[in-house]
Amino acid sequence: MEWIGSPLEIAHQFDGYIFDIFGVLHDGTHAHDEVIGWLLALKEQKKKIGLISNSPLVPEQVKHTLEGFGIERAYYNDTLLTAGQEARYFLETYAPGTRCFFVGSEQMAAALIPPAMKRVDALEQAQLIVFAGPDPAVKNRDFYDDLLQEALALKLPLVCANPDVSVYVGTEVALRAGLFAQRYEDLGGHVTYHGKPHPSIYMRLAQQWAPIRPERILCIGDSFVTDVIGATFQGHASLLIAGYLCLQELGIEVPEGTSQSRLREKISAHIEKGPYNPTYGLFLS
Repeated sequence: MEWIGSPLEIAHQFDGYIFDIFGVLHDGTHAHDEVIGWLLALKEQKKKIGLISNSPLVPEQVKHTLEGFGIERAYYNDTLLTAGQEARYFLETYAPGTRCFFVGSEQMAAALIPPAMKRVDALEQAQLIVFAGPDPAVKNRDFYDDLLQEALALKLPLVCANPDVSVYVGTEVALRAGLFAQRYEDLGGHVTYHGKPHPSIYMRLAQQWAPIRPERILCIGDSFVTDVIGATFQGHASLLIAGYLCLQELGIEVPEGTSQSRLREKISAHIEKGPYNPTYGLFLS
């Protein structure tokens, strides 16, 4: 992995840029102005720019959220794909009248559940579970274990509309659907995931961006597990935004006062031991 100060330093090597949203364009509390500057500079250079998010919402909903952070659609060529969109496409393949038990907000339900699908309030009435997101107040990783055990006994498949395990809202950890989907899978349940690092969302963008070659695309994200591994599977280069999330994923303890140069050494050493290595690394200013 090569540490750089900005993707603009290597812009001559790439024709397309895939940006993650949460943790890159914003942290749930404010936009990262530095990254918005990259978007504008790359747009001026006529680069192809797209966003891929593990949000369980559909693109139009996410675009409204971005506008609330001052991130206009013109900044990213209006190209945005979400895990929620991929999950919705999948759910539309189910037969009309299929009964689902939904875990998530009403905004997520409106985005994900097709009109032909029937939402039920009891697991024993359901034919599948759609897990979009835990209640924001949930902090315990075992919170849904009773529900998952009951679903397992009923042999219900689970559709995960957000593979993220957790994100950082500012400096606070927030749990995501992927954590509980993984717990269900560990119990022996069947799970279908939609979003990064799984291939369908990248394949959809590739169809839109043809004929850009995979190696001429740079994926920029703050998650080693979803962004870096997803890019690697597709033959794309990757730029890891080093921060709270990747440190948590790599199991790196950071004593107070640790210098950025020392952090670089620790991250590089951990990554080199594993099978996946980001092409580039960067700390936001």
